[in-house]
Amino acid sequence: MSGELRRLFVAGVLLIPGGGALAQAFDPPARATADGSALYAQRFYPGPLYARQFYRAARHAPAPRRSSKPVPLDLTIVNGAGTNTAGEGDGKAPAPPQGGAVAHAAQPAGGKSEPKQKHGINTWTIFGFTEGSDTDVAGGKSLYNQTDGRLARANAGYWALETTFGVSYSPDDRTNLFVEGSGGDEVVPNALRGSLVDDGSSIHAGADVGIKYQMLDRQHSAVGLAFQAEPYYTRNALAGGAATHAVGSEFRLLADTEFMPQTLFGAVNFAYTPEISTGSSGDTSTLEASAAIAGRAFDGIFLGAETRYLDKYGGLFFAQPLGWALYVGPTLYVAIADAGYFGIAWSHQLVGRAAATPGASLELSNFERNQIRVKAGFYF
Repeated sequence: MSGELRRLFVAGVLLIPGGGALAQAFDPPARATADGSALYAQRFYPGPLYARQFYRAARHAPAPRRSSKPVPLDLTIVNGAGTNTAGEGDGKAPAPPQGGAVAHAAQPAGGKSEPKQKHGINTWTIFGFTEGSDTDVAGGKSLYNQTDGRLARANAGYWALETTFGVSYSPDDRTNLFVEGSGGDEVVPNALRGSLVDDGSSIHAGADVGIKYQMLDRQHSAVGLAFQAEPYYTRNALAGGAATHAVGSEFRLLADTEFMPQTLFGAVNFAYTPEISTGSSGDTSTLEASAAIAGRAFDGIFLGAETRYLDKYGGLFFAQPLGWALYVGPTLYVAIADAGYFGIAWSHQLVGRAAATPGASLELSNFERNQIRVKAGFYF
């Protein structure tokens, strides 16, 4: 054997074991489990919940003869909650589960109701005065409270406060039924209520029922769309006279969309509220158009902004214009441990016009300078 061939032979003998050792170092062999499947190294995928994912290859038949195309492995995923199977032979790892304080399972777990999760986030309450189109899951129930404060009219020292408690139930994943009871106080120190002639302050109590039906879902459409009807009855006990009664209903159209998945949402509402009253104000009707946007600032926390246009008329069908007002303000929504929520919104009147005071830059006869809403609820 010549000198060059001898050197090549010695080099091959030395390199073959070294190459095998290097291959094992950079690509360690799979560790066989008790059932014969192969368990690969753990891998981590950052996400809202930082879920840990494990990859393993299922038991398969002995490898066939070498062919022109390699045979892909049948991969499955094992996580802390159980085993989810990927498509056979696709060689792709499913994306990590979306999570966070406002992301829940698509169906209630352990008999506990949770918000609808077709998109991971329930938009019904993440805005302020504006509402999203989402409903609860089938069989879902919730208790909630909403308190509205109204401050500063043309009367010095005017304020009003109303709080509402309600319970909702969803017979299916597109419908919400709810019942509410409310009570409040209106304080008018100078015994006038703007352009109205009712004397003094008042205490009122009322009740209402409502239904919300979702016609379009963002899972199958770019826009979610819902309709809501809420008839009500209110009794006002006036400080300077007999009680008055009012019946009416709010009809609301709700639409929303997702500008950035799981992060940025927008909604628009259109509402019409006719009311029949035995008070001096008589029958009235109110139109409302609002638009809101809410973005995820932190896990379970949404910050947003909202604008609203309110227009009030005498008569049930806009017979006499009484005044209009334009509001803007911020909103805040906080999810509470996947079991509830808390939100607050403030609307400040930028401009308005009252029929009684056409020269004024604000409408302070029928509307207030500031409106505040605080809401909270729990799912069960």
